[in-house]
Amino acid sequence: MTTLTTNENRTPLSIVAAIIAISAVASLFLCWLVYYHAPADVTGTHLLFLPALNALSAVALVTGFCFIRARRVSEHRAAMFTAFIFSS
Repeated sequence: MTTLTTNENRTPLSIVAAIIAISAVASLFLCWLVYYHAPADVTGTHLLFLPALNALSAVALVTGFCFIRARRVSEHRAAMFTAFIFSS
């Protein structure tokens, strides 16, 4: 077991700050979208396929988890990409 003795193996603080800033902006955007933005489809008739896409994304995430536990990295990467596509 090795320990970190130098800062070479750590993520630079500028990268950490950028990740925190992007996360804060994304959270504020979601808050605005959920609480202040008027919905485009009040009746919900145009978005009936979204639960199916969420289910497919969940299946891909669980499949990717099983692949990474079995150390099958290329299949894990493909499953994560598939989950990303379904959730986008």
